[in-house]
Amino acid sequence: MKDMDAARLDEIIRRFPECRVAVLGDFFLDKYLDTDPELARVGLSETEAKQKGVAHRVYTFPFADNDRARAEGETEGLAKIVTDPRGRLLGAAIVGLHAGELIAEYALALTRGMKAADISGTIHTYPTLAQINRRVADQRLKEGLTPSSKAWISSFRWTFTSPAVPRVPKPSSKGC
Repeated sequence: MKDMDAARLDEIIRRFPECRVAVLGDFFLDKYLDTDPELARVGLSETEAKQKGVAHRVYTFPFADNDRARAEGETEGLAKIVTDPRGRLLGAAIVGLHAGELIAEYALALTRGMKAADISGTIHTYPTLAQINRRVADQRLKEGLTPSSKAWISSFRWTFTSPAVPRVPKPSSKGC
């Protein structure tokens, strides 16, 4: 199967505009579509944000990079979130395995005015498809990292993975 990209997700969403079934405040909750792959969407799409002139950012994460999707052999799919420039969620769309169940977290986040950082800061068990929600939200956080914070984080990665780092001897049980 071919991995899904953002353009294909937009194409699928445009083909099913009649799926709106409920209103959540200012947001439409789109109906889950039992297609192959599954499609679920809530809030503003990227296209709607552009049409309304809403300042936004878009982040995606492919199912192919999720360990559970790989284990299930269902790597076709994509999670996509739309946020305002400060990270507040405006919408989400998921195409892939169990999209109908995965979208519920974003429906809750939208009704509560949450940010991508709130999703990213929530524990998502491993290995599950639910990690896709966290990983797409992590993309927003990564964008906000400064070069110095990236260097600092990289130094920790080197520290914990480098064989050149000397081991600290354990304290003697004999005392001083």
